[in-house]
Amino acid sequence: MSNLIANFTRILIENEVIDAEDKEIYDYGLKQGMIIVLNAITTIMIGSLFGMLSETIVFSIAYIPLRSYVGGYHAKTQLRCYLLSVLLIICVLFAIENILWTSSIVLGLTFISGIIIFILAPMEDSNKPLDSIEKKVFRVRTRIIFLKERFRKNHRKLLRI
Repeated sequence: MSNLIANFTRILIENEVIDAEDKEIYDYGLKQGMIIVLNAITTIMIGSLFGMLSETIVFSIAYIPLRSYVGGYHAKTQLRCYLLSVLLIICVLFAIENILWTSSIVLGLTFISGIIIFILAPMEDSNKPLDSIEKKVFRVRTRIIFLKERFRKNHRKLLRI
């Protein structure tokens, strides 16, 4: 993957699309973009294999923005992060399929998770330290995202029950 990115960046420089001094920035950006695409493809494949593509998409829409600001554990390597993400998706789909969801359980879990998020977020990790401004901004964003997504998810879940 690194060779592919390096060759692509070299071509962009040779064709004067980007400046040579920006090579490292583009290498990094392209690498991160490829990782995001790989994660998205993997998530969609897992959802499809489980026959739960719509549940996977709904979970991802709620989880990804919230996780971006909540903080918490950050894996030391990208491979470990990828594997833990795959495991998380599988566990969530297993829980969706095998837990008897009632409106009381959904509302109770939403209430408990909301309290935890409101009190603890954002959580700092040694691999991703936060300064005081980031903590304040992420705390507000986390609460907004949580409230918005929980209302949507519970509304849909309650309509199905």
